[in-house]
Amino acid sequence: MRALVSLALLAFASAAPAMAQLPGPLKSALERSDDGSNYLFDITHAASSEDAETGEVETDTAYARVDFSQDEFKQITPAHVYDEALPGSSFSALAALESQLEDGIWCTRFGENIPDEVEVVSETADTITYGFRPKIPEDAGGPEKKIAKRMRGEITVSKDDPAVLSYSASLSKPVTLFVVFKIKKIEQAVTCERAPDGRTYAARFTSAYDGAGGGQSGGNNGETKVTAIYDETGELISELQY
Repeated sequence: MRALVSLALLAFASAAPAMAQLPGPLKSALERSDDGSNYLFDITHAASSEDAETGEVETDTAYARVDFSQDEFKQITPAHVYDEALPGSSFSALAALESQLEDGIWCTRFGENIPDEVEVVSETADTITYGFRPKIPEDAGGPEKKIAKRMRGEITVSKDDPAVLSYSASLSKPVTLFVVFKIKKIEQAVTCERAPDGRTYAARFTSAYDGAGGGQSGGNNGETKVTAIYDETGELISELQY
């Protein structure tokens, strides 16, 4: 069951975007190039899980500096490696961070989840928020499709200098799988910030899961956040507060 949840929390990223029919501001935001200056990011990832039997909550945390200009598997450097005074990292949390950053950090990545049809949920003078049902990957199996059909998403883009500002997806109602497994909650939310060159990156990503099966229940929560951004020389550009 956990593998199915992981697929949902990865936002069905294997689906291909269909830009042609999207509204102008959303289309422009998602077609924005990811090419630009190279930035370094200090990122913290924390994952908490509840023991179904004892109710105890265990949290694993990773602290790392990420450089996407490096080769795969060399992009993430644990904080204590480059500064012994910084906290050490959980191996499992580092692995989870690496998996989460597999498709990069730029918020255009969420365009892979947007279907042909979206609807305007809200609008301000500066932004537009669209609602949709995330696309289902062509290779998804029956359980994954069942989850996907009950997911609902929203994406907010800026009107001026169009870019993705936030993305969220959640399970609209519980899903029962294989008769005995019930997924009660799947939620994810991404807040994006602008880099100095105008691109937006996933500055904060939160996820939550709650399910039950086989007489047991439990859940887990995750938070990944950028705490600082640097230019390619390593000079600090800004620190982020939440």
